[in-house]
Amino acid sequence: MYRPGHYGVALLTYTPIAMLSSTIVTAQTVIVGAVITITVAMLPDIDLRLPFVRHRGITHTVWFAGVVGVLLAIILAVATSWFILAVFLGGVATISVCSHLLADAVTPMGIRPFEPFWSSRYSLGIVLSENLIANYGLFGAGITVSVSVAAITFHWI
Repeated sequence: MYRPGHYGVALLTYTPIAMLSSTIVTAQTVIVGAVITITVAMLPDIDLRLPFVRHRGITHTVWFAGVVGVLLAIILAVATSWFILAVFLGGVATISVCSHLLADAVTPMGIRPFEPFWSSRYSLGIVLSENLIANYGLFGAGITVSVSVAAITFHWI
């Protein structure tokens, strides 16, 4: 997938989390979670800029997703002293990276999310990464669903 598709899948993945957590955390925290979701959604593709790192290799694994979430949680816990909030937002970051993996799994190239321990490749082979209809369709769906749910959840309408 390209950037718009990844953002759309990230928003679609975060929306139910935002809706459920809105009863526990503040609206501001839910919005910060959305910002983290979008910010982290493309992080696995950092491998395109790193020498000696194969695309859809280590940065496209559940291990990388976990490391990103734990590191963010540690940084936020130290910076803010709000442990529960840090854990929540670290979890959001982990899920956002996993949404990137999910989006790449619908392409024929697929992913190997458990490497190096298990080399099975997962691919639904539904659309090519460069399919603009799929990418912008997912982006539009992500925006529509997340804004609609936010409007209902926070009584904006």
